[in-house]
Amino acid sequence: FALLIFKMNPVLKNIIYSFAGASVVLNVIAIFIVFEKEWITAALAAEMVIFAFMGIRLDKPSLRLAAYILGMISLVRFFKETGLVLGPFDKFIPLINSRFIICSFVIAAFYVLLYLLNKNRENLQKNEAVVIPGVLIITQFLSVFLLSMEFYDFYRLPSEHKYLGFADVRYARQLSLSVVWALYAAAVIGVGIVRRIKLLRIFGIALSGVTVLKVFFFDLSGLRTIYRIISFIILGLLLLGISYLYNRYKHRIFGED
Repeated sequence: FALLIFKMNPVLKNIIYSFAGASVVLNVIAIFIVFEKEWITAALAAEMVIFAFMGIRLDKPSLRLAAYILGMISLVRFFKETGLVLGPFDKFIPLINSRFIICSFVIAAFYVLLYLLNKNRENLQKNEAVVIPGVLIITQFLSVFLLSMEFYDFYRLPSEHKYLGFADVRYARQLSLSVVWALYAAAVIGVGIVRRIKLLRIFGIALSGVTVLKVFFFDLSGLRTIYRIISFIILGLLLLGISYLYNRYKHRIFGED
């Protein structure tokens, strides 16, 4: 309604801001009343995007601040949603479960927020300069965390992998985490090079370093022979890929965006 008034008569700023401010309070209250517990996080993330759009459209920093606060609340609740508990006869299916759907929605909302802020960065205040890189790091960290939890729970919760022994399940779980991190790091570095996003490239390299350390100090010392061989192959491919990207794009990896 505030946006409608703005389009009809942009001069009525006090009324517009009053409606917008009231909507912040009422919508947040409505979210906790109307939505079921597991969908509150997704609703708050959607509300974050709405208020960010309104704050940019109306050029009102207070509305954008409300969006940032909702984002922090969504971030906290995101980690609460990752604690997945199944019923006695339920089977866990990776990437096809309520936890993944809700958390993916939250991550997508942060991506939309990042797009809105980056597209209108010239209209942001100076103290909002750190928000864009902050949201970028948040989206990447949440994505890695969610994927890690999906594969970790695949071997922790009842699923179709029960033909593996307890020890094999533990080894396969650690190996799958290394594979996920390595693939995600390679994808992030590639996107960072193509889109010329320095922070994204640095995040990918940092994640690659964490993966290498995990393989060296944990996988190779704690896994059985077959899993060690697979870890060696993963580590070799990862280092080979990083070396190729560095030699070919070293002027862009750590260069300016």
